[in-house]
Amino acid sequence: MPFLPISSALSNSLDTHIGVSPAVADGREQNVTNNDHTDALLKLLCEPQYLSNCAWHGNFEFAIANVPANYLSSYNTSVSCKSGKIDNVYAPGRNHLFVPGPVNIPEPVLRAMNRKNEDYGSPAVLAMTKVLLEDVKKIFKTTTVTPFMISTTGIGAWESALTNTLSPGDRIVSFLIGQFSLLWIDQRQRVNFNVDVVESELGQGANLDILASKSVDDTAHTIKAVCIVHNEMTTGVTNNLATVRKILDHYKHPAFFLVDGMSSICALDFRTDEWGVDVALTGSHKALSLPTGIGIVCASPKALSRPFGTSSTPNPRYVSSI
Repeated sequence: MPFLPISSALSNSLDTHIGVSPAVADGREQNVTNNDHTDALLKLLCEPQYLSNCAWHGNFEFAIANVPANYLSSYNTSVSCKSGKIDNVYAPGRNHLFVPGPVNIPEPVLRAMNRKNEDYGSPAVLAMTKVLLEDVKKIFKTTTVTPFMISTTGIGAWESALTNTLSPGDRIVSFLIGQFSLLWIDQRQRVNFNVDVVESELGQGANLDILASKSVDDTAHTIKAVCIVHNEMTTGVTNNLATVRKILDHYKHPAFFLVDGMSSICALDFRTDEWGVDVALTGSHKALSLPTGIGIVCASPKALSRPFGTSSTPNPRYVSSI
């Protein structure tokens, strides 16, 4: 792809619209009409193959005023009709995310990813995978669990934790303290678990006094699992996992202890072994600051001892829930 010639008229227009003049890519200038000028401007801002061949770098907000709609419609842009501005373009510089996750990927991580593909049948891949699985244990502060790295989202990791340890109809005590805990509860209900919801005011943590009451009353051990979100992203509340384990141990309750650590693991102190967590999970796109797409689930020996064939059958909603 040749360099995009940039005329002085285009340079002046870019000065007007974004306050920066790009370098002339190949030292040449070209006379253009107004329409050619508009086309060149839009190509420069909207098509990545032109950006990659321009000696122009930086992080700018692009606001193109008074550009005819028929020109905008022919390019890969997202246009706000009310403002007349392009608000989503392929642009030089970094796209900063301002959401709970995915997070902005740090430069060292991006540089580490800049490598060729490996032959998946190579002994080098097996060795690298073994190292990765051992290193994951350090993040979860454990020496006893078995980690699984799954090509999925956080929702898929949720479902994997549930369907590999529990059966349809099992009673699960769950704590509703915000939007993400609500979504996990919704998933459990859709997979046909008997969800015993303990709701707290928004901004408050899980009511563990109610957990203690339910544990002492459940002499028949009908509660098969306790599910809790460690850190609720929508409210910023962090639950005390050590206390959950103390309650279960105090009443000698055998329920599985499942924890969503999506926004906490690798950001907050998380002690899988010390707190007796049976299944803990997180995703690559939160505190690990990696691209989206890997669900990490760690299962204790107790969770892995669940007899094969007694857990729930594959969920027909699995693909759609992702």
